[in-house]
Amino acid sequence: MIAPLTTSERAFEAWCRAQGVIYRRVREARTPGHKRPDYALHLQPYWCFVEIKELDETPEDSAPLSEIRDGGAGFRWVDPGARLRRPIKAASAQLQKASKRGFPTVVCFFDKTIGFHLERVHVLQAMFAARLCISRSQLTPRTSHASWGRATEGKRP
Repeated sequence: MIAPLTTSERAFEAWCRAQGVIYRRVREARTPGHKRPDYALHLQPYWCFVEIKELDETPEDSAPLSEIRDGGAGFRWVDPGARLRRPIKAASAQLQKASKRGFPTVVCFFDKTIGFHLERVHVLQAMFAARLCISRSQLTPRTSHASWGRATEGKRP
């Protein structure tokens, strides 16, 4: 049995039709706890498997909007990549079998929030568990930019 389409799946199918991409939904696994990718795409001459992940709004997402509506606004720290880590890990498990068989695999995100969760920095942080560091010591009077570097989790830059 195939579950009803989500907003993101409907958008993905519309995109495929508009691009002329041949796609088919993958039937859900019969075994409880086993998950399969959502779609198989036929990209001549290959097949590719796609998992669709939808980011829904959380109370943390709606709080800044409420503050703005009430006439105030403040700064907030956002952990880059935090909202994507869990969906990427879940998608990885769903796509692993196809990947091990040599098929290309893709995770496709659909962001229904007012956030910027799909900005490049968030995606890189989520995928590689890296931290971006700014070195203020490298600023000089002639430059107005900071030096950016990447350090893997647990190691200092």
